[in-house]
Formats: sequence, C-alpha cells, structure tokens
Amino acid sequence: MDRTEPFSRVCLTLSGPDIFLEGLYVIRLRIHRGLWPAAGDAMKTFIERATPLLERGLSVIPIKPRDKAPIYGVTHRTQNAEVVAAWAAQFPEANVGVTADEHTVILDADDAAALIAKTGPLHTYTVESSPGKAHFYFRRDGFTVRNLELGNLGSLRAENMYVVGAGSIHPKTGLPYRVVNDAPLAGLGQGLYRHLESLAEEATREINRVILQWDGKEKIGEGSRQYFLRSQAGKLWNGERTEEEMFAVLQELNQKFCDPPKSVGELSRLVTWVMQKEPNPPAIQVTLGGTLPNKEPEKWDALNRGVLLAQKIPPRTALLQDGDVAIFYERSVNQIFAWRGVGKTNFALGLGGALASGGRILNFQATRASRILYVDGELPAAQLQERVRDFIPDAYDENVLCISPELLGLTRAFNFFDQKDFDALRDVIERYHIEVVFLDSQSTVLSGDSLKAEFQEARQRRLLELRFMGVCVVELHHEGKSGQQRSTSKNDDILDVQMQLKKVADWEERDALTFEMVFPKIRHKRQGLQSGYEVTFEAGVWRAQASDIQELAAEMLKGGASIRAVAKELGVDKGRVERVKRRLSRDKLAVLNQAVSVSGT
Repeated sequence: MDRTEPFSRVCLTLSGPDIFLEGLYVIRLRIHRGLWPAAGDAMKTFIERATPLLERGLSVIPIKPRDKAPIYGVTHRTQNAEVVAAWAAQFPEANVGVTADEHTVILDADDAAALIAKTGPLHTYTVESSPGKAHFYFRRDGFTVRNLELGNLGSLRAENMYVVGAGSIHPKTGLPYRVVNDAPLAGLGQGLYRHLESLAEEATREINRVILQWDGKEKIGEGSRQYFLRSQAGKLWNGERTEEEMFAVLQELNQKFCDPPKSVGELSRLVTWVMQKEPNPPAIQVTLGGTLPNKEPEKWDALNRGVLLAQKIPPRTALLQDGDVAIFYERSVNQIFAWRGVGKTNFALGLGGALASGGRILNFQATRASRILYVDGELPAAQLQERVRDFIPDAYDENVLCISPELLGLTRAFNFFDQKDFDALRDVIERYHIEVVFLDSQSTVLSGDSLKAEFQEARQRRLLELRFMGVCVVELHHEGKSGQQRSTSKNDDILDVQMQLKKVADWEERDALTFEMVFPKIRHKRQGLQSGYEVTFEAGVWRAQASDIQELAAEMLKGGASIRAVAKELGVDKGRVERVKRRLSRDKLAVLNQAVSVSGT
C-alpha cells in the first residue's frame, strides 16, 4: 500500500478488526461499536460541515482540523456563503465552529443528563459533542442574556463564545460531533434563563469555595479546574518568570490535582493569556490597616485591648468633606438613593467631577484630586456621553473613566455577582489605579431580588471586597414607595454614609433638577453637617437653599408680590418660587371644589 494514500480511503478499502500497515501501525476499526468516526464523517470537508449550519441561520468560523482551537476567532463569525467558500478553499479539512450571536445562544452541557435533571427536557436542535456531553442551541427571545458558568454542568454561551459544530471531529475521542435532535431552534425563554442564572450562582459559590479553601491535597473537578488553574497562574505571574517556567509549574498542578487534567494546548493558551495581564506583585508583610497580603494567615490571632491600641494603624483619609465633617473616606462603602427621575445620576456625576478635580460641589469640598471610575448599567451610551459632558468639566479627562455594557460592546447587562464580571471590574480598578468607584445602579449591576436576604448578603460581600482593595465605593440605588431605599434594612448595614435625594413637594418634570438633601445614615462624626436643604441645578450651576424658604415665599405671594420679586428678595431661583405658586393655586382650587361640593349637598 502507498503510505501517502489518504487515511479516509484506507478506512473505506480495508476491512477486518485489525489492519497492519507495513507491520508498524495498528489501527483497530470498531465502527460498529461507535468508537471510530464513520467514513462519511471522516471524509467531510469544511464546506460540507458549514453549509447545513448556514442553512439554519447560524454564524460560523473555521476551526483547526481535528481540534477545538479557532483559525479565526469569534469576531470573524459569518453567515456569508462566499466567505465560507473562501475559508473552505484555504482550509478544506477544517472543523467548523458555531458562535453565539445576536440571534443565537448555545447551552454547552458537560454533563447533559445532570443538566436535564435540573432543567427538564430541552426540546431544541441538539448536537452530541462526545458521550454524555451536548450542545443545546436556542434562539434569543428579545431579553438580555449573558454568559453563564454552570460549574460541572457546563456553560451558557451568549457572547464572544463558540462551540465546535456538527460534523467536526473531536480531537480526543476521534468521534464526530453528531446531531441527536434535528429540530428547529427553540426560544430560550425567560423561565429557563432565570433557572440557569440560579444554577450559575450555585456554581459560583461552589467554585469560590473550592479555590479559597483548597488545601493543597483535594482534587479539582472539571467544572472548577479552569478557575483553579487561572487563579494559580495569576499568583505565579510576577513579571519575571518565563513562559516555560509558568507552564512547567501549572502542568505539575494540572496533572496532580485536576481531574481530569487539562490538555497541553488548553494550558498553553491559559499561560499566554495570563502573561498578557499585569504581573502580580509578591506578597507584602504589613501591619493591620496596611495593604492586604495575598495570602490569608493559617491561624487567626485575636488582639487584646492593649495590643490593638498599640498597633500603628494608618487613619483613613477623607476624600470629600462638608466643612470639617468627612463625607466620603477612602476604603469606604457609601450609597446615594432617590426616587426615579429625581437626578441621582446627574448629582453623582457632579460629585465625581469634584472628586476628580479636587474641586467643590455645593458644600462638599474634595480634599485632593482622585481618579474615579463611573460604572453605568442604566443609560444608553449616547445619553451617558451627554451627561458626562454636562456634569463633569473637561479639564479632568485623565481622572474620569467610564464603563458601561454598551461602551464595552456587550449585548447584556453587567452582573457583578458573576465572577467573570467582578474579576473584570477588579482588573480595571487595578490597572487604572482607581480610587473612587461609582456603581449606577444597584438594580442594574447586581442581578436578583434586592428584597431577599441572599441578595443582600452577596451584595455585601462584593462591596466589602472592593473596600478591601482600598477604594471608596459609591453605590446608587432607588427609593421605594415608602420613601426609604427600595430594599430591606440589611441594605444599610455596611454603609459608611447614605445620602437621600428626596423629591420636593410640587416638583414636576418640567422644572429644573431639584431635590432635598438628607443623610439617613452617617457612621462617623456628623456634628455640624448641614442636612435637609434644597438643591437645584440650573444653567450649569449647583445651588443649596434652606428648605424653610418655601413658607416665606408662600407668604410673599399671598401678599401680592411677583415671582421675580420674591426670588430676588429671598435669593432663590424663579423656578422654586413658581413651584410654590403652583402649590398655592392647587390648594385654592381644592378649597373651591370642597365648597362647591358642600353647597351642592
């Protein structure tokens, strides 16, 4: 036999359980038992694999032959037959990848039976990737869907991710990815998606437990090994180790503790990815109150009163003050809440501008210029751009950084309960040396029901982790119908300062930005702090005015004074006097209506 004869042809022309090629190679063909790809699958070309997927409206990319690694990444995904034909000419034997896109998401099940036991039957187009594993394809149903890590169960791939498509050959088993349910794509549905989110939260807790409590002996399962190895690689990368040294250490950990171990290719890609990140500095030995060490102590030592008082604990630095009263400290967690539409985003951006410039807003004076990160989960990018332009002076560009899902090119909302999102946020904070983080708002950057204790407990952990990084956190939140923040009292537990922007009486949306400033909670000294005053923003100027001015204005209007005269006399803007006049008119009308009603009876 000619040694250059294609292997697929050998499979077709030879028979028998064992085939000897010049006495050197033994290939056991057990097609009847499903342990080797049928000749038709082995002979398929890239174009033959890709065409049925294009006909289903799926986006594809070329994958290395008998591999999972992409030739072109997900950003090159296409449904264009001409592009696919060009790829086929260049890579005729390539596997095919299917990417999540604006129409399609893919549920990648590492344990299909266990997943279905939790979700119930999944009636949609399904591909078996290898025995016991499957890809369930779904159509997006018009709501925001994000990537979800489900631990041992698998993952939901919704954005910038792909799977290997039907007809491709698996690099480990040599078996084809085969269609096991040739049905149309079903809609994902919010019910199933919410259930998957719950499973992802469970998996995240378990993954964190495994990584944080790893004792150096326990085996790391398939659902946690990626996070385990990534964590270990991050600790190893100090800016000095070579790629070979990094790989050698990780491969030893991989072989010894991962069950089953990751492939050499996967581990190599992980090392390359980690070494593109900022190096991890070596652990620093510090006293209480200094920089946090990288490793927790093996045993906890309690300090008696004398030892505690003898510790050289550096005092927290105030970043924003009202007179001699500190408002925001470094290493603090704070909250601004308000009724929808009152102006909490605008005011928060104004505060951010003052902090970034070392400047002033109302009675609040920044002690120095600080670098801020504004994390917006609510506004369209165009509106965020407009508000930043209106409320933050352009002289402080270097100290003001912003991120939002739309600015990052995401097609889903932030969720900092998700470990990947939270790690990405921490990476931004570290790389850009952020000192103050604004989170706008609780309901759009943390997914879940804020009335539930589980939500608040998870939220507290996340905000405290940011505080432990040394940053000042300012979380924006909504006011409920009761006039208090829209949650349980547990929301307030970890807060240093809580500001409420109260909706003022008689305010209408056509009026200038107006609210009453109050402080429901201040953990530290508050003597001398002004509170209960009215704030307006008009013609680019923030103003604070005493709330009792309304009654004085009402008396002057009743006495016949004009709006302009009242505003000039009291030193307030005309909009505020106009609101008082509207209130008086409504009160007068109500009295007249009551009189008519009484006389009519």
